[in-house]
Amino acid sequence: MELKITEDKRNELLQRREITAEVHEKTIPSRQVIRQKISAMIDVPIEKIVVQKMDTKFGSSKAIVYAKAYDDENMLKITERKFVRERNFGKEKKEAKPEGEMAPPAKFKK
Repeated sequence: MELKITEDKRNELLQRREITAEVHEKTIPSRQVIRQKISAMIDVPIEKIVVQKMDTKFGSSKAIVYAKAYDDENMLKITERKFVRERNFGKEKKEAKPEGEMAPPAKFKK
């Protein structure tokens, strides 16, 4: 897979780098693979990189990737929308209640 960074802007207000890259491959790789490549190229931990979107043209082996590399993981959680975080990191697991605690029974009107 060939990945070439075409634009790398710094956004000081949101404490991140906004990256545009081109991917040349017969089959477009997953977000995880692209995040690993970008992480290796710009020396930022993979946990701080989010792939916003990938634009492809039908029948083309080229894709344009829009990614963001944050300085702080907390800023990533505050700024990025939930569905984008789920696409990149998987769904967040909810904490289960201990077995001894149960929700109160529902009250029905008669």
